[in-house]
Amino acid sequence: MLWTNSKSYLGRGVMRVAGVENTVSGTARGNVVQAGSIGTLHIHSSPPGNVVPQQLPPAPRLFVSRSEELTELDRWHADEERQLLVVISGPGGVGKTSLALRWLHGARDRFPDGQLYVDLGAHADTPAQPDEVLEWFLGALGVEVPPPSLAQRQALFRSLTADRAFSILLDNAASAAQVRPLLPASPCCAVVVTSRWRLSPLGVDGARFVEVDPMDVGDSVELLEQVVGEPRLAEEADAARELARLCGGLPIALGVIGARLSRRPRRTLAKEVDELRTETSRLASLDLDDSTSTTRPRSAPSSTSPMWTCRHARRGSTA
Repeated sequence: MLWTNSKSYLGRGVMRVAGVENTVSGTARGNVVQAGSIGTLHIHSSPPGNVVPQQLPPAPRLFVSRSEELTELDRWHADEERQLLVVISGPGGVGKTSLALRWLHGARDRFPDGQLYVDLGAHADTPAQPDEVLEWFLGALGVEVPPPSLAQRQALFRSLTADRAFSILLDNAASAAQVRPLLPASPCCAVVVTSRWRLSPLGVDGARFVEVDPMDVGDSVELLEQVVGEPRLAEEADAARELARLCGGLPIALGVIGARLSRRPRRTLAKEVDELRTETSRLASLDLDDSTSTTRPRSAPSSTSPMWTCRHARRGSTA
């Protein structure tokens, strides 16, 4: 037996049925249903709605050059009638993730259904497995309990992303086999993969390839200016260019040196150059300690520059 007040209900309601008293206390707005004994109650959750994840890390604060690469990414996205898949490769610390983030943030309005991100941990002791990544992605899309098998998770992920426009950054990938299960089916999506390897097998999946090289000296000095300031570098222009050369055109190394100089406003650039030319000081001052990821450890960058090295390289990391 039910008693229903379909109007707004304010105050206190009491119902007695067959010796059972049901009391509404406090304040209720909207429909109020009171019942005596209703037996077994089943509650069924509805399918996940259109959750809009925004998982991308912030766009890089320090960023110069790469205009050609950004233009090419824009052109590919405009030309593609199918899903855009791009592999950005290059040595560690060269700015692959920064390039990907700069483009994806700039193209955010083209992907209104959301942004997904994962660090695949290519250089971690245990790189991320596709089944666990799909569990993270499904959770971001509102699935509370993902299916148990990889194939089922792939199918559900494709279903939830079908005909929707997502951008997905698969950062620090180890292989094409690690990437393939994470590709959505929608032609409206864009997937950007970063890796120290070219991942050529993804070419059969229609991938486009961008190889990122170290910056030249001019662009390296410009990045230092963003951290240290133009007046200070102008006072020691030759030393600034030498610092850029010693850092091998690697943005991550330039950022570390720039931050160090910013903390020491009275330190001359010439003194920094002298210390970087000394092997012991280089090892002590350029210990980057995974400055680009908080989810999975990465090896620090290496370079072909004879003047660049770091403590992590001595621990057996590979470029």
